Amino acid sequence: MRHTWQYFKENVSIIQLAESLGYKFNRAKGNGKKIEFCHENEDNVIITKPSTSQVELYFTRHNDLDRGTVIDFVRHRLDKFNVSYATETNGINQVLNHFAGIPFDFMENTHDLNLRRSDINKFKANDYQIKNATIKDLSYLLQGRKLSAKTLSVFLPYICTIQKNDSPYTNIGFPYKEPNSNALKGMEVVNYNWHQHARGSDKTNASWMADLSNGSIVTDIFFGESAIDVMSFYELNEQSINKASSLFVSTGGGLSAKQISNVLDAYPFAKIHTVFDSDLAGNLYDIRVAAIKEKQPLLVVKKEKIIEFQINNKAFSLPLDLVSLTTFRKQSGLRPAVKVHKAKGKDFNEMLQNMKQTNR
Repeated sequence: MRHTWQYFKENVSIIQLAESLGYKFNRAKGNGKKIEFCHENEDNVIITKPSTSQVELYFTRHNDLDRGTVIDFVRHRLDKFNVSYATETNGINQVLNHFAGIPFDFMENTHDLNLRRSDINKFKANDYQIKNATIKDLSYLLQGRKLSAKTLSVFLPYICTIQKNDSPYTNIGFPYKEPNSNALKGMEVVNYNWHQHARGSDKTNASWMADLSNGSIVTDIFFGESAIDVMSFYELNEQSINKASSLFVSTGGGLSAKQISNVLDAYPFAKIHTVFDSDLAGNLYDIRVAAIKEKQPLLVVKKEKIIEFQINNKAFSLPLDLVSLTTFRKQSGLRPAVKVHKAKGKDFNEMLQNMKQTNR
């Protein structure tokens, strides 16, 4: 997938890149808004969250030119990453595209220091015209993503249309809320050739939640990366799902510890399912949900060919192609009650589209 510089600035952490190059978090310095990472052979980097920006910045103490955004961090260390490239821009893109696909949580990797990007610009619902959606409004989901009208009618109460006040375009929105709250905390916005979160959306604490229980006891929770994937999973498995006791949750393409723990705290006795993508990122999401359910701080560091884990006073590593919740259970000794569902293909929407194409 081709991403913009701005996407990388907002979605790839300098902390993640620094750890991959061997920098270590210096607990003796930092105040939550400014932290230091040390390297035995390189200049230390100080990573800061300025109050005027949602973009992570860094600087070094002895080189005034080595500072800036995640783009600059990679540019100054491009020879340290294992990539071959024709131009500097191509090399930077390769590095950042790779790390954009690896889930990472600042709070977990620094033991709950307040390091996650702060939502300085909170979501402002008044900046938009937000209306309840009808099936006629969902052409993109029907035609572009091949979800059935029957499935969409089930989830319709949790889908809206959204139009920015200064824009002529109307898109499909998936509202973000926290459990047991009606306060709108953000919006995942989709349409043909369009997928983003509305400005200021709280992706740290809130998520898209479709409670199909109608006030009954929720016994099963299904976590996925997007509302479209979650609904696709439902359509493919409708016969085996008791929708009258199910809650479906989308974390919006990323995953924070608070998104998961907020839901688990609200439904402590429900069975946990994951329907994340069938790739390394999806497998790591399975593991992180399991660690959060067990209330165990998890440290994850990606190296060239392995993922290093530290949890429950135990450290171990797994080759990239063997990372799964099954192998994690064996190595960690934890036995979290999490049921993993994987699509035949990249994700459940791809699986749904392929099935419908085959059956034409």
